[in-house]
Amino acid sequence: MKQTVLRYFLNVALLGSVSKAAERLGVTQPTVSRQLASLEKELGARLFTRTSTGLGLTPAGRSFLPAARDILTRMERGAELVRAVDSGRHVGITAVAPTTTMHYVLSPFLAHTGAPLVDIRDTVPDLVYGQVLDGTADIALNTRRAPLQLTERRLVEIPLNVQGPPGGPWSGRAAIDIRELRGLRAVVPGKGSAVGAVFDTAVRRAGLDVEVHTVTSAPVAQAAARAGQGVAIVIEPLRFGLDGARLTQAGRQLTIALYAAWDPDHYAAHELGALADRLAEWSTDTLSDPLTWPVEAH
Repeated sequence: MKQTVLRYFLNVALLGSVSKAAERLGVTQPTVSRQLASLEKELGARLFTRTSTGLGLTPAGRSFLPAARDILTRMERGAELVRAVDSGRHVGITAVAPTTTMHYVLSPFLAHTGAPLVDIRDTVPDLVYGQVLDGTADIALNTRRAPLQLTERRLVEIPLNVQGPPGGPWSGRAAIDIRELRGLRAVVPGKGSAVGAVFDTAVRRAGLDVEVHTVTSAPVAQAAARAGQGVAIVIEPLRFGLDGARLTQAGRQLTIALYAAWDPDHYAAHELGALADRLAEWSTDTLSDPLTWPVEAH
């Protein structure tokens, strides 16, 4: 099964038309039609059926669609690996992570270490691992556990911190117990975020009366804190002239875990494991205290 045939199939499936696919691919319609017929013969099933608007996938075609994407991705990556090895280059790796992790972890990691990352993509936490599963990215970083079909590596525990205007109980201190937030309004980033989950659990365990307000991101939470709308519960470095301290409960620091995950069958699984090891070492040295993260990570 050739890459060219799979590209023809995927384009016709996407566009619903042989003529549109041929135009997009820069070939003739008969060429696309012949290749599709050859693919159907090879698979022993019809992949398309005519509809009032063009061509639609048969049940067999719909079943083959994700497999075709996966096969083509693996073939292209295999070719990339061969070219890299032949030329003595490192295998280029594409990473994906939530936006905050992209800005504060992966981008500084690339800048400081020269890791073989050729691209870093961001998306919402719910969709991070899907990009590894569908082959869009090679490795994912997330504060949520990876699905069982992926290899997972815990990288670092990042402390939660409370941030507010200067002069509050968080000023001039290394840590503050969650009980000292009684009666205050807490501004937490990201509905359903790991930070919110850890904080909510701690509040319930302590039996505190704390009003929790959720906003879209950590910078918004920090801006709200600076504007006097509450205290920000975040893992990011200080900004907007805020003071901050680590958040503890009964003497134990509240943290969230950061994970890396990749496909164990990836052609560069060994290299991805080595990259995760480098990330874990760098993260432990650099990110264990967000209040002292490098200025360039802000």
